[in-house]
Amino acid sequence: EGLIASVKDRKFEVIKASESFRSLLSGCRNTDDIVNRIADTVVAPEAREKYLTFHQISTVEARLAKSTFGYVDFVFPTRRGHWIRDVLVAQSYDKNGRLVKCLVLSRDVTEEKQREINYQEKLIRTAREAQASATAKTNFLRHMSHDIRTPINGILGMLEIAERHTDDPQSCFKLKGFTSALSCRASSLDKSRTSLMSSRRMSDASRMCRRQAF
Repeated sequence: EGLIASVKDRKFEVIKASESFRSLLSGCRNTDDIVNRIADTVVAPEAREKYLTFHQISTVEARLAKSTFGYVDFVFPTRRGHWIRDVLVAQSYDKNGRLVKCLVLSRDVTEEKQREINYQEKLIRTAREAQASATAKTNFLRHMSHDIRTPINGILGMLEIAERHTDDPQSCFKLKGFTSALSCRASSLDKSRTSLMSSRRMSDASRMCRRQAF
């Protein structure tokens, strides 16, 4: 849909319109009538005030002057669940450089907006899944550390008791060999536990670095 709007007297000229849009314009005497009618019958209630602000003709010239691309646009939801993009473009100026007329274009962008919404929802789901995975990993490492530490303490405790209560020299010699081997294995388990905890701390630190604002 498209029309040319006069900034000074608010008159308009339709340049392209569907039958439904022409029906909507029926009885409208100026651009203010068009804007108010669309705001009341087409635009979703939550977007009504922003729609009216965007279509204030008195501010169009100043907004266009600040625009890098030579136009201003606004995307809004309709009462029927569609998304519409309105674009205002300067059409002509007077000899003093003041805006006289602007081109008003309107296009249905529901498909593009839905793709954008779907992409944002996918990003949110991905972030939540990553957080859940990180939490599960942290819990696993914490439990693993506890499961390793408990038998280590038991082994070391039993070895200490055995060494203190051996009277037979020959048995003592053999026992010391066993206790030495068990002690080495217990130390190995303890190192594995330490390595697991270090891995978890490094993973946590890495996530903190990624979240920190630069």
